[in-house]
Amino acid sequence: MNSQNSSGPPQQAGLCPKCHQALQSSKNVKLGLITDLCSVCQGFWIDHSDLKRLPLLHFNLGFLDKANLCEVSEVTAEQGVCPHCTAKLTSAKTTAKSIVFEFCQTCKGIWLDSGELQKIQTP
Repeated sequence: MNSQNSSGPPQQAGLCPKCHQALQSSKNVKLGLITDLCSVCQGFWIDHSDLKRLPLLHFNLGFLDKANLCEVSEVTAEQGVCPHCTAKLTSAKTTAKSIVFEFCQTCKGIWLDSGELQKIQTP
């Protein structure tokens, strides 16, 4: 859903899995890539292809070692569907930092609520 086109208005993405508002693709300066941002709750979606370009984030979320995840559970449709492929999101909690985040088992993207990126990137 991300658009690498930097000219013109932001491209329309899917809907926010939290507040169901339209997401807008925009440059995330902290990550150095395009993410799908919710202007209401400030959460954002990172596609799997972009996630692989962020090894520290990828590692801290436990994707390199499934043993780093605990309390993995499916999220109800009311709580969130993937803004990329509309599959139900799965909620997971990292064991190291106890950060809860949502990811899509189908397209492998992740949803981060406002403030979760800072928690993940903090040593």
